[in-house]
Amino acid sequence: MTANNVKNRATPRAKFSHPRHGKRKEQVTKSGMLLFWILNSLTVTILYPHSLPAQEKSLYVLYSGINANYLSLWLAKDAHYFADEGLNVQAVHVRGAAPAVQNLMAGQSQVGMIGATVVATAAIQGDKDLVMIGGVTNVMAFAVAARPGIESPQTIKGKKLAVARLGGTTDFVVDYALKQWKMQRSDISILQIGNEADRLAAMKAGQIDLSVFTPTYLPVIEKAGMKVLLDLEKLGVPYALNGYASTRSYIAKNRPTMVGFMRAVVKAIKQNQNRP
Repeated sequence: MTANNVKNRATPRAKFSHPRHGKRKEQVTKSGMLLFWILNSLTVTILYPHSLPAQEKSLYVLYSGINANYLSLWLAKDAHYFADEGLNVQAVHVRGAAPAVQNLMAGQSQVGMIGATVVATAAIQGDKDLVMIGGVTNVMAFAVAARPGIESPQTIKGKKLAVARLGGTTDFVVDYALKQWKMQRSDISILQIGNEADRLAAMKAGQIDLSVFTPTYLPVIEKAGMKVLLDLEKLGVPYALNGYASTRSYIAKNRPTMVGFMRAVVKAIKQNQNRP
């Protein structure tokens, strides 16, 4: 064997990397990084579950009037108290408590801001699912007012009196007022005309003679020259005039949601009471 042959045999061969080997190495590296990211995310989720954004719970809340009795609902929404509880509350106005009750019973809404009269009526008629969950106005804060020219209850016989809905809260208030005046329902004509704004417009137009209003409307009524025949709020009659209702079936399945809802409402009531 010659020296040149020994030299050639001793010289190591150069190593060449196949292109496929480089791609495979790159894929292994990426897979390792992905696995690390997944494990790290799982660790954060387990150790710090509250750091992840919670999905909001949607609630449809129907309210049957536009006056100061509904401030707690509007304030809780505007001040983001509902949002703080993880709730996306959609407040929808309906004309009268009856449609609110119908939607609650059908499961199309989860909460209604209504008077206890319609809830009690539903219970008497056999529906035990509907229930009041919170009271806001606990006196009969209503007044019976008449158009100009009617100065006393003794002159209302044969006149037209409008309520929101027959069998509703305003209708109950009329019954109470008639008892105070020692009169019967047959002594007057009772009509059904929407909300307070509709009834006020009808009275200004001379279509009706009397109606029932909350204290919010009294300054406008007196400015128009109309006469307040009976202010029931001044009598301080205990009465669940306005509050929040739901169904027992919904509450049973969504108790934390309803607790959060009422917690936001209480915050709004407290803020409203602390206002100067």
